[in-house]
Amino acid sequence: MIKAVILDMDGTMIDTERQASLDWPAVGEKYGFIVDDEFIHTFLGLTGKVKIEKLKERLPNEDPVEVMAFYRSLTKVRFERDGILVKSGLVELLTYCRDKKLKLAVASAAPLSRIQEILSGIGVLTFFDVLVGGDMITHQKPHPEIYELTASKLGFDCEDCAVIEDSRVGIASAYAAKTRPILVPDIETPDHKMLNHCVRCVDSLDKAIPVIDELMAN
Repeated sequence: MIKAVILDMDGTMIDTERQASLDWPAVGEKYGFIVDDEFIHTFLGLTGKVKIEKLKERLPNEDPVEVMAFYRSLTKVRFERDGILVKSGLVELLTYCRDKKLKLAVASAAPLSRIQEILSGIGVLTFFDVLVGGDMITHQKPHPEIYELTASKLGFDCEDCAVIEDSRVGIASAYAAKTRPILVPDIETPDHKMLNHCVRCVDSLDKAIPVIDELMAN
């Protein structure tokens, strides 16, 4: 029986991964590299530090910090113009969990300050009992550390926690931590491995509610 639900943030609760991916082609055009689906998928669910490391591998003749700064300048303009888009079913899911007395947490690669800012801005911060950011851990997803730490802060074993994730690295992290992962795909099309590593795959957050209901009963 689960006692808590842990959610990723970018791409899971908010549509930032899809919004931000729209700016990579302009970065590729400026610095002379091809941006395809494989390139975009490589950066999903990662911290800024890890993204810079991957840019350094792919673009050995460019300053990855400069490339990342240019990319962030574009996404900043996009988010200021369009706002942060909330994923369908988020409030319904959070309300359901609160009504069922389930503890709620966020485990995101984003820094804690950004998590607080985003959740406050979309009006859901008060739903959560625990927030864990990428700046609070040593090993990033797909390592299980972030979910192990979040479960510990909630006061539960990982097996007592359902996790809602959208990305390959997120599902891998939740699975490695021995939580109960639920996949709500965002940009990446789930492959066989992702599907094998989750309890269920659903197409929106509100459709995770019956899955959580089942996990509470088992």
